[in-house]
Amino acid sequence: MLCYSVADRNSLESIQDFWLPEVNNHTRTRRHKPIILVATQTDLRKDGDTDKVSTAEGEAVAKKIGAQCLMECSAFTQETVNNVFERMTEAGLRYRKKRSTFMKKMFGK
Repeated sequence: MLCYSVADRNSLESIQDFWLPEVNNHTRTRRHKPIILVATQTDLRKDGDTDKVSTAEGEAVAKKIGAQCLMECSAFTQETVNNVFERMTEAGLRYRKKRSTFMKKMFGK
């Protein structure tokens, strides 16, 4: 799960420039691990400031980095926070299930 704030454009840029390479550098397997891009502080879009990161910009970055999806949430208003954690759990369980099936085939464990 990679997160950025809709109120800070630099945080979205750092996803591509810093965090994605950092995650890829510290994963041991070559297999693609699920990535979920999460936009936080979406309640701040309502204040009328036009310099916020839009949903379309987030979706473009999600597609560019190969994320499974883009999810938006606001901890302040509790909007879709549970959905983010549910999606993250589902992705992790799917990844683990695929990995364990591979291990069983290869090593009979």
